[in-house]
Amino acid sequence: PVLKCKLPVVLTEEDQELLLSATPAGQAHRLSMLRDRVLVFISAGYPGKKFIFEKAQQLGVLSVIIDNPGTWSAELVTTGIIKRFIPVDMESPTVVEQIVAAIQGLMDEGLPPSGVMTFWETAVPLAARVAAALGCTGNTSKAIDAAKNKFETRRLMGEAGLPTPKNFLLESAEQLKEAAAHVGFPAVMKPINGLLSIGVVRVETEADLAKTFAETEALMNDTFLTKDGVMGKISDTGSLPEAAHLLKCQLMVEEYLDGTEVDIDVVMTGGQPAYCVVTDNWPTLEPWFNETGDNAPSLMPSLQQKELQKLAVGTLRALGLKMGVFHVEAKYTSRGPRLIEVNSRMGGGQVRDNNLAVWGVDLVDESLLAAIGLPNAPPLPRRNLTSRSALYFNAQRTGVMGDGDWLAEVRALPGVVYAKPLVSPGDEVTCSDDGLPTWLGQIMCDAPTPAEAVALVKKYEQMVVPPIIPKGEAVPVLKCKLPVVLTEEDQELLLSATPAGQAHRLSMLRDRVLVFISAGYPGKKFIFEKAQQLGVLSVIIDNPGTWSAELVTTGIIKRFIPVDMESPTVVEQIVAAIQGLMDEGLPPSGVMTFWETAVPLAARVAAALGCTGNTSKAIDAAKNKFETRRLMGEAGLPTPKNFLLESAEQLKEAAAHVGFPAVMKPINGLLSIGVVRVETEADLAKTFAETEALMNDTF
Repeated sequence: PVLKCKLPVVLTEEDQELLLSATPAGQAHRLSMLRDRVLVFISAGYPGKKFIFEKAQQLGVLSVIIDNPGTWSAELVTTGIIKRFIPVDMESPTVVEQIVAAIQGLMDEGLPPSGVMTFWETAVPLAARVAAALGCTGNTSKAIDAAKNKFETRRLMGEAGLPTPKNFLLESAEQLKEAAAHVGFPAVMKPINGLLSIGVVRVETEADLAKTFAETEALMNDTFLTKDGVMGKISDTGSLPEAAHLLKCQLMVEEYLDGTEVDIDVVMTGGQPAYCVVTDNWPTLEPWFNETGDNAPSLMPSLQQKELQKLAVGTLRALGLKMGVFHVEAKYTSRGPRLIEVNSRMGGGQVRDNNLAVWGVDLVDESLLAAIGLPNAPPLPRRNLTSRSALYFNAQRTGVMGDGDWLAEVRALPGVVYAKPLVSPGDEVTCSDDGLPTWLGQIMCDAPTPAEAVALVKKYEQMVVPPIIPKGEAVPVLKCKLPVVLTEEDQELLLSATPAGQAHRLSMLRDRVLVFISAGYPGKKFIFEKAQQLGVLSVIIDNPGTWSAELVTTGIIKRFIPVDMESPTVVEQIVAAIQGLMDEGLPPSGVMTFWETAVPLAARVAAALGCTGNTSKAIDAAKNKFETRRLMGEAGLPTPKNFLLESAEQLKEAAAHVGFPAVMKPINGLLSIGVVRVETEADLAKTFAETEALMNDTF
């Protein structure tokens, strides 16, 4: 009467002992038992999940995907990645019965499945029901449903004595006042189940709560997920596509959690954690909760990490989740660890790659093993294998994505694992001021320590400018080119190293708009006076209130544009300001600076605008004395022995490598500040301490 899917193997006592061993030999034995096993996957998710089925194929798994007709995964049969694709209407009220019948057909064909599973969030409850109907290994649908419902999760945590934030389940708008009184402010409104932080918003007041409730309900009623895992809006498409479903669900309000957000990846086997690690998440652009970046291993104190791990495992047990791979999100608050949500499957995005690179644990392998009832005991290294950090570019302004490979410059830099766009030219993008910010792209970097990985990815972030075009702009990307047509005679004269050639070149500066990034100190005034004499229309962009603003009143420069030069969005602000010049009929012919600290910024602005100039990569290399010498060495040029100091612990090593006398210097600086000759190792240590103190005191 009920189809039973069991692992079709008989295990010896020796097998069982090896299967429980957290050693490379034990892991190899467990994985070898996947070969020729039929595994049924309920829904494939979006095309980015293809790597899962490729890995299953490598392990010898005979994969069967059951999904909506016409989804992308059907093509995996022709390439041999999966054994079979079975089309089923996943929105049908009899979907469980249809899938069970389809799997019965596999049995009749001599393909008895050893397990049923999914890696796709919205299919987790369905996979649990199918597994239960077939008698397969798996967590109960009751436990899966409880994890999927944030309100029920918190109720069960409370019963288990676990700490949980105050919360309130909203049935209607009439309960908003009651919810506000119960939870207080600040608070967070969120769907009881959802995807990608959609509909998760911080609220500050009762009026804010009412407004956000109406907006979130409208958003959830307008947003759908297609059969291929692509998100869309009815307001854009005009109707709900076939086999798509709305994200609409109940909303809840809970108290806002301060502190640091983390991901905790857990592998459970027999109700015990076989693997449990913490990854830091970076602060979000509140009131929204879109991810901005992460790093692994965590930089949190080990005691706090242990508390978070204890909460994660305790929550899984409270929900009744005993086996498989889980992605738990939490925060370490001023009152200790608090849960955000439980995902009853492997985390998406870079989660699998991070765990594999940093800890050597492949969560795809562990998921497959759990699905057929084999124990999980991944062998763990004594310390992390590498450190990794990923950064998401959230849109800093609303508009349309322009053309060009804006991540090309950083893609080949040291430590970069990948740099990839997440939107295409022509896509509409939103900044946090106008709604949930759009992910534009992502950079991932590896380094010896997590702090170094974070520093590296943030450094590379400053090297790129996403080409966002404000709505209504006519051109796809702003281009600043010399607006002249040169005859053959002109070109010959322009290349002539003669007084006539120089006079001709200088004459072409007349009435050209030149943008200067930062004016420097008042002693640089002569530069702008000379530019005025040559007929240049100078525009200076600098901090508000700097001396150069006065040059407008004396007619030396055409315009002064105040911009906060320390802002993290300074490049975008300057590009927008220059766009304003274009709109006023003052198209710039170039971007430049005479001020040392502004040279990297000017290079980035010029690149963003398509102006002539050296690449920011070249400028950065010149600015960094250590990198300059490295590149010189690669080019076969003579360069002095040198050593990059990360800490005082390296002074002895530096002394041995360089010898004496030597010179200590900042890798970039001004006016020879911090450049000192040293004669001995003691002199080096003393100078290092004095120079660090000087540099930390000088602005």
